[in-house]
Amino acid sequence: ASGKTTSLNAVSMFIPPKSKVISIEDTREITLPHTNWVQNTTRESYSSGGSSAIGMYELLQASLRQRPEYLLVGEIRTEPDVALAFFQAMATGHTACTTFHADSIGTVLSRLQNPPLEVPEQMIQELDIICVQRQVQGDEARVRRNTNITEISKGDGLQRHQVYDWNPNSDIFDSQGESKKLEALRRARGWSAARLQQEFR
Repeated sequence: ASGKTTSLNAVSMFIPPKSKVISIEDTREITLPHTNWVQNTTRESYSSGGSSAIGMYELLQASLRQRPEYLLVGEIRTEPDVALAFFQAMATGHTACTTFHADSIGTVLSRLQNPPLEVPEQMIQELDIICVQRQVQGDEARVRRNTNITEISKGDGLQRHQVYDWNPNSDIFDSQGESKKLEALRRARGWSAARLQQEFR
């Protein structure tokens, strides 16, 4: 109940309106205004043999054949084939977002690399950004906060670069350094630093 899907919905609002988006979920929670959006939901078997069940992996395989520009997966849990298919989608150029249960960046990477998921390190390097979100105690009630935003870079092993950190005393986000991903985007688009800041705002 940290608000992961709510945040996924909020981030997805920045997807350009005419893009082709495919979402895959166990329970339908993602809501988008995009007209070219295909919603997929898993289903349990309605026969005794279980042959009619449609899981995340089958939906992921089918969605990649539809050539989505953006792929949203409700949650990656413990199915290794789902995790591998998700990272393969990123490796082939699809922009992909998902949610994942973990309490820190280190736990995210550890859970991905170890059983049962066992995603190879080379594939995990396809990650751009990991956001850790928690339910924390505020002054009067429990609140949801994105406690840090960390970039993952390719290199000798998994390189972590924390960009923002939530300060619980002031309830604001402290910048921890310049974003390498934004700088790479600026160079790829041929933008000036001023144009990048304009787009970012």
